[in-house]
Amino acid sequence: MSRLVVQEGQEVRLDNPPQSRLSTLSPRERELLRVLAKGMSLKEAATVLGISYKTADKQKASLMSKLDIHDRVELARYAIREGMVQP
Repeated sequence: MSRLVVQEGQEVRLDNPPQSRLSTLSPRERELLRVLAKGMSLKEAATVLGISYKTADKQKASLMSKLDIHDRVELARYAIREGMVQP
């Protein structure tokens, strides 16, 4: 445990703080998450983002894997919890 904690003067912090799951997403995956969380279909999201349906589908699969989320409703809930969209 002492190897994980670093003390610099009066300050104590973690040496390698854990990354949030949101920070693991690429900017494009974040954009797609925002659009999907607003209730758009994948086809609509692809059109709005100017990408093909197939690319949008691959990015959706990637962001769901990174976030360990398995359905669109949970994606929307996650985006709302993280303040990415308004309910």
